This record gives sequence, C-alpha cells and structure tokens, in this order.
Amino acid sequence: MMKSSDIEKVETILTKIECLKKETSFLNSSKENGISDFCVRVNHVYFEIDGVLVQKILNIILEDFNYELNGYVEELKQLGVEYVDETA
Repeated sequence: MMKSSDIEKVETILTKIECLKKETSFLNSSKENGISDFCVRVNHVYFEIDGVLVQKILNIILEDFNYELNGYVEELKQLGVEYVDETA
C-alpha cells in the first residue's frame, strides 16, 4: 500500500506529464501546419525568428520535453507505478 505522500507525488507527476503532453501536442500540430515566425524573449528583449531556425528550435524544445517526460516516467517507476501512455 502506498503512503499518502507517495500518492500525492504520483498525482503531481501525472499532472506534469499531462501538461507536457498538451504542450507537445500543440507544438507538433504547429510544426505540421507550418509556423511562419517565432518570438523569443531574452532578458526582456523580444526577438522574432523565422524560417528553418524555427524548426530547429521546435525540435530542441520537443527533445527537451521528451527527456523531461522520460524523467517523470522514471520517477513513477521508483514509486512503484507503471506509466502507460494511452495516447500512444
């Protein structure tokens, strides 16, 4: 039986996974529909980026999201929970 603190941790991790999946889905659909420009803020200065660089940035973000998702799945394993992606 899991402790209540572990149950809370699992719920928090699952919420983070759900948010990541929504953001990933949005980025993937934007990528498929073609993004004409992208805005990045660095130290309160906005830069508009377009073209091939946008695709490279999206790929980096998606890779980072995937890495983060895998970390959450590993945390769930350590808590004794098997994560099954129902959308896959």
